[in-house]
Amino acid sequence: MDPRGRRLVGWLHSLSRAVWITRCDRRTALLFGLAHGFLIALPIFVAMGLVLAWLRSRTRSVYPGMLVHGTFNGAITVLAVVPG
Repeated sequence: MDPRGRRLVGWLHSLSRAVWITRCDRRTALLFGLAHGFLIALPIFVAMGLVLAWLRSRTRSVYPGMLVHGTFNGAITVLAVVPG
């Protein structure tokens, strides 16, 4: 491979690590959404799964995701209980 091809492959690889979500992350996010069993909110749960997967990959820890998940659940609970 010529040097331009190597640079392009390297650039694409770094871009995929920085921006793109892997196929495994997409599948895990879909399973996360389906596991909640509330199909009307599936897009929201899948989006949350993608956010948690991204957070896990950026921090290399599950604890920030646990905090975000708990905060999300608490906010949804408050919104469901408080009349308004």
